[in-house]
Amino acid sequence: MNSYSIFDYNTSKCSNFKIINSTFAKSGGIGYVSSGTMEFDNCIIDGINTILGNDLLSLSVIEASFYTEVKITNSIIKNVHIKNSLPLMRFYATYYTIENNYFYDCYTNNDYLMDLYLTDPVTTPELFKFNNNTFEDTASLFILDKSNLILNGLYIKNVVTSKVDPYIDYSDDPKIKIYIRNSSFENIKLKSNSLIGGEANYNFKNIKLKNITTVEKPIFYAMRKNFKFTNIEADNIQGNGDYKYASFIYYDSESNIGSSLKVINATITNCHTNNPVIRIKGESNKINFENVVIGDTLSFGPVIDNSSDKSIVKINNSKLYSNQNIHDSTCGGLHLHNNISLNVNNTSFSFNENRNYGSSICIEDIKDMKLNINNCKFYDNKSLYGGAIYLSSNEDSGLYDVEINMNNLYFEGNNAENYGGAIYSNYDGFYLAHTSNLVFTNNNANIGGGALYSPKTINTHLFSFKETSFISNTAQSYGKDVSSKPSYALLVSSYNNPLISLSSGNYLSFNFVLYNEDDVIIEDKTNFFSTIFMKASLYSQKGLTYQMSGNMCNFSGGQCNLDRIKVIATPGLYDLIFEIENSNDIKIVGNKYSIEITNCKDNEVEMYSRNGLLYCETPICYDECPVGNRAVCVSAGLYNINSQRKNKCQCYDGYDGIECDIKIMIDLSYLFELFKMYSIPFISLNLINILFVIKNRKKRIIHDTGIYKNVLVSIGLLIIYSGFYFIKTDNYYTYAAYFLLRISGSLLILFIFSLIILNGCELGVENIENEKVKFISSSSNKDITEESLSALPSVLKTNVIDPNQSNKMVNDLSSSTIKKSPSVLTSSSQQKPYTIKDFNKMLTKLSSLNIELFVAYPLLVIFIISVIFLAKKISDEEKIVQGSDKKWFYKSIIQQIELFANLIQVLFMLFLFIKAKKTWGRIYIYRCCYYLSYIILLWVCLGPLNDVIVSLIFSNDKKARMTANFVFSNIGYIIIMILFYWDKYFYILTKRGNDPHNYFITGFDKRSMENLSISSKRQTVVQVYKQKDNNNNNEDLMEDYLALYIECSNAVKIQNHRIVFTIDKSNRNPSPSY
Repeated sequence: MNSYSIFDYNTSKCSNFKIINSTFAKSGGIGYVSSGTMEFDNCIIDGINTILGNDLLSLSVIEASFYTEVKITNSIIKNVHIKNSLPLMRFYATYYTIENNYFYDCYTNNDYLMDLYLTDPVTTPELFKFNNNTFEDTASLFILDKSNLILNGLYIKNVVTSKVDPYIDYSDDPKIKIYIRNSSFENIKLKSNSLIGGEANYNFKNIKLKNITTVEKPIFYAMRKNFKFTNIEADNIQGNGDYKYASFIYYDSESNIGSSLKVINATITNCHTNNPVIRIKGESNKINFENVVIGDTLSFGPVIDNSSDKSIVKINNSKLYSNQNIHDSTCGGLHLHNNISLNVNNTSFSFNENRNYGSSICIEDIKDMKLNINNCKFYDNKSLYGGAIYLSSNEDSGLYDVEINMNNLYFEGNNAENYGGAIYSNYDGFYLAHTSNLVFTNNNANIGGGALYSPKTINTHLFSFKETSFISNTAQSYGKDVSSKPSYALLVSSYNNPLISLSSGNYLSFNFVLYNEDDVIIEDKTNFFSTIFMKASLYSQKGLTYQMSGNMCNFSGGQCNLDRIKVIATPGLYDLIFEIENSNDIKIVGNKYSIEITNCKDNEVEMYSRNGLLYCETPICYDECPVGNRAVCVSAGLYNINSQRKNKCQCYDGYDGIECDIKIMIDLSYLFELFKMYSIPFISLNLINILFVIKNRKKRIIHDTGIYKNVLVSIGLLIIYSGFYFIKTDNYYTYAAYFLLRISGSLLILFIFSLIILNGCELGVENIENEKVKFISSSSNKDITEESLSALPSVLKTNVIDPNQSNKMVNDLSSSTIKKSPSVLTSSSQQKPYTIKDFNKMLTKLSSLNIELFVAYPLLVIFIISVIFLAKKISDEEKIVQGSDKKWFYKSIIQQIELFANLIQVLFMLFLFIKAKKTWGRIYIYRCCYYLSYIILLWVCLGPLNDVIVSLIFSNDKKARMTANFVFSNIGYIIIMILFYWDKYFYILTKRGNDPHNYFITGFDKRSMENLSISSKRQTVVQVYKQKDNNNNNEDLMEDYLALYIECSNAVKIQNHRIVFTIDKSNRNPSPSY
């Protein structure tokens, strides 16, 4: 059927053919229209398997000529196999409507089903309609000649093609425009071609692709023109083609400057390709990715590879996740080269992996670069170098335009197998970056730079860290936050002199530590740099011969230890040279050394190598000899023989025995023997002192100064001296006894001295006009009546005391007051009156002091004992140590306790000395207060202060320490004994022990009382007071003072075999009658 004979166009429009519900089975050509219209609706064309046309006329199955109209709707065309070069349909400037058709198993030798010429649905879409057509298992679809194409609802499925030409269209006209909308492509295998041609301008919208496999070329291949995708879904794309192409989109703008690729609202998942998913090339282009999601891809190359000479790339609101680049030499999920303008905003990169550099963004060969990355997240990405971002260029950034801005970026959990957990930079323009609010947390590098790494100088290859936070980043080797590669190896040695002298055959020792350019030590916990070796050698200007062994090491843990370099050399001068192997970038920093090889030293054995070189060996002894530990092996002096049998094992000082395992202890027996020899006279003297005091206890010099005080001083000295019985201190308990007895005796003596000195400070006065003296002297006024006398405290009721009755002094104070005479009150008007309240307060204070010291002493001793036992339990410092004399001694924590106790004693003695010094020049005090000040001064110097000094000076020489303590302390104890007891012996033996003027200072001349008759001594108290003159009043005042001293010392008494305390002296009330 045809209308070929109708030539008039207007007439032909009346020639309309409409075929409805028809089946064409195994036919040839079906219809051709040259004018008018031809319509097929709900028809079936099936089983065409023939050669179309003949020698006179070659027509397709359906063909139309100029300005005709063809409609094919709701039809099925299947099982078509045209065996010549004609297509299934051919339209020349024909208006067509092809809608809702199903094409199945349609092939031609022409390779295309439809040939379109001069059709333009872009300009007049109402005349050209191609909607909702399905192609299953068919040949390629269109060959276009000066025709644009709009395909709406194109469904292609189950296609396997091995043709070379594109499947959808073939055209070599770059002016052609093709729009494909609301279409899907499923189960397609492209063996040698792509889905579309590469010359036209393409626009895709609302496209779905699923289960597409391309063997050689990409699915979308576009060149030179603009290329746009909108609303694209691609799932399970398989690419088996050559690496130089891509599997999904290959876009090459070539020399068409300004052409663009736009991908908007796209989701690309589950791609497995032998090349990049998207590849971009060209001289200059613009690339825009908006709302693009690419995930779960496995590619042999980057996900997006842009190798354009110049490219402006924008990526906004996108997401790249779980993409793997398994290529060993290409980098990045997004890979860019050359002159780059990259803007990435509000985009996340997560769980991407790369076997090489930068799993998310990799920029190489950088020239001009404008980089803006804002409000992006990089987390859990992984690569070999630069877990998330990698930058590299061999160009000098100073020759190019560089602008880098990075703001509000968050890097978390990124990992680098080697360096740069988050970012790796080998780009010298990175320091120009303007950054703000960059956070790096929990990133890791298995070698160096947990967050950031640069193989060059950090100051130029990394940005400033002013607004950067580093949180919990780690590096398994070195640089948990920021690091760079090794720059130099620092030579570390113990040789201070640049000229090292050693005998031939001995050893040298050196250590090298790796540092980066910022002088940070590279710890290298993973031993990544273990392939770097250091080698030592010698150079002689005279050409001397040498041999070396142990002169090479590799770096382990960032260090290289050449600690056993054995040098066998002809004696002479050599230069020591170090060289690094397997690395040309690491310098050696450190001192230069010259080696002077000498002949063998004493106690070295002269040996000769096979080539006749002299070398020296350390003598060897039997295996049991602890050489270097407790013994030295001494050479037998035999030439070229170093024999265990001949050499001698000689113990170090402080050791003895066959195996030198017996420690020689410090022998303090000489001190113990000296103690035993000295103890007899010393103990005897103190016992004599005690017996002498007891025998003469009624002598006033003994009675008034205190019999117990005099006895207790000797007892304290005996306690101190008994401590020397344990002077060997060879275990904890002897050391404890030595310390406890000495400190206990010293405290006892110090407490006695304290009582004497503090009483003197309180009761002694500067002059006779003191209010205290006047108060006490009021008891001596001659106008006192018997009634007023009864109102005085009993201690002040002075009488002429018979020396034989002196021990019957009244011991208690009554609760009355003193009535002062008018003369006394007048004379004291210039000083504050001293009242009975002040008097009682003083007595209470001094009596309390007696009780406090009486109670404090045993408590303090108990406390010291407790400290000793507690220290034994908690201390682990009990050990045998070697002293400076090489002998061993027992060292205990008690030594520290003793040092502390001595310091306390020094302070307390200084306090007592200051108090004693205040009594100098005072009256109504015991003369022994003067002696005690000298005793304390000498004692503190020879006793505790000397112990402190000696302990510090001879802390490691026990023999010297103990000897000095023994000698000086004994001198001090002898001085204490002599100065304390000499006056008692002197005055008692010279029969003057009952005269208070010999041991008590009053401040007035002695007035004898011989003028008082014996009868007057037996008068009543009132009569005696009335008969006394002024001198007798002074004598009475002295007696009153002595009675006060005795009273103040009697706060503790023994009554009825019990200890009685008399503390409160303040309950005395003034008599109402004075």
